[in-house]
Amino acid sequence: MALGLAERRRTFAIATVLGAKSGQLRGMVLTEALLLAADGLAGGALIGWALSEMLVKVLTGVFVPPPASLSVPGGYLALTAGAAVVAVLAAALNGIRSAGRPAVEELRDL
Repeated sequence: MALGLAERRRTFAIATVLGAKSGQLRGMVLTEALLLAADGLAGGALIGWALSEMLVKVLTGVFVPPPASLSVPGGYLALTAGAAVVAVLAAALNGIRSAGRPAVEELRDL
């Protein structure tokens, strides 16, 4: 996320020159960050669930007695999701801060 925002500094500067307000840039970056975090968490949960189901089916013959159901570590999952959201928001806020530079300076640097 942070690398993508750093590469789009020129886009933010051009949008500012064309009349985009800082609130609009902020909204664009935060929306992208939240969508990225939500998609990543949902995809990770789906893949984790599928792999867990597969692992239980594969290891059913190994364990006596076989597990009746999956065990979900709720605290660990909540902590991981929270850390992911904080990291994505930190990258987004850093991108917003760098987008706040005057557009003329940004275009000169590029």
